[in-house]
Amino acid sequence: MANTWFAIEYVLTAPGRWVAWFNWALPWGPGYHDDELRDSRRFHWLMAGATYLGLHQSVQVVMERGGFELAAANFAIMFGVR
Repeated sequence: MANTWFAIEYVLTAPGRWVAWFNWALPWGPGYHDDELRDSRRFHWLMAGATYLGLHQSVQVVMERGGFELAAANFAIMFGVR
């Protein structure tokens, strides 16, 4: 059962692990070659949460401005669907 929870955590924190790796790898990042920050589960969760919150806010703004309806209309014109 513990392996299942670790697998779920691994999938959920994927964006946070990407951010942690880029912080570690890029010389202008604040965590350049900081191994503790790169391996920190708390930092992974924090960055994943920030990513999901930003994604949610972006989708909300696009929905308020009618972006999905505009995209659907453009696809309908592009493929000749009426």
